[in-house]
Amino acid sequence: MARVFSTIGIVGLGTMGAGIAEVVARTGLRVVTVELDEAGQVRGRGHLAHSTDRAVAGGKLTPRERTALLNRIG
Repeated sequence: MARVFSTIGIVGLGTMGAGIAEVVARTGLRVVTVELDEAGQVRGRGHLAHSTDRAVAGGKLTPRERTALLNRIG
């Protein structure tokens, strides 16, 4: 019997954690993130904003897809 996941958790939103969160959110899964403090959370959100802005500029995501992706990451 295969397991079906709809939400995953990621500890740490550094460069790697933010990248993993983005890749997973692109598949449609919800991502719950944990950071040590608010500054880390803000920094991680900055990584995500920068990366998804580049994806929109490169035609890999539409602005609507970017918004939906970021909304899946909490």
